[in-house]
Amino acid sequence: MKPLRGEGPLSLIASGGCRNDSGRLTSKPTLRIDTMSDLPKLLHYSSWANEAWIRFVSASCPNDEYLVTRLSHILHGERAWLQRVAGEEPDRDIWSPMTIPQLLEVHGDHRTAIAGLLGEDLGRIVSYRRFTGEVYQSPVRDILLHLVLHGGHHRGQMATHASGLGLRPINTDFIQFCLIHGI
Repeated sequence: MKPLRGEGPLSLIASGGCRNDSGRLTSKPTLRIDTMSDLPKLLHYSSWANEAWIRFVSASCPNDEYLVTRLSHILHGERAWLQRVAGEEPDRDIWSPMTIPQLLEVHGDHRTAIAGLLGEDLGRIVSYRRFTGEVYQSPVRDILLHLVLHGGHHRGQMATHASGLGLRPINTDFIQFCLIHGI
């Protein structure tokens, strides 16, 4: 396998042994992300996908407990992380179902909050305590990327569940978002 050399915003050095930034041979690949220029696009995608699922569930199966609970969990998780970024103690209730109007309202609130964060220092380090008790520190940019990935994970579960109900799930793939929006 030909090693990739640190070119562009994503650099991975790998082939048998790997070299770290100082040139030393290590046993693990070194992953270096120099920029997060696509973070706003990924956050816009995630917001679009969440809203599409809220509308799909509202129109197709508003009483399906699994789908409503997963959607609610995505937004409760976003709220907990946004509270941590704001220096607040997060609400631990991350699995209670919301109504469709509540989902839409909370989703709008999060869209506004995240847009505000994108204008701030994304490298700012946030200290926080996980619900399991461990204390960590992460930059705001990593927390925001986590929200994108967390939402995608649960939207995938929802698509599988909707298919099992005999429904044709909506396409909220990232590439679909790019095609629809011409980006």
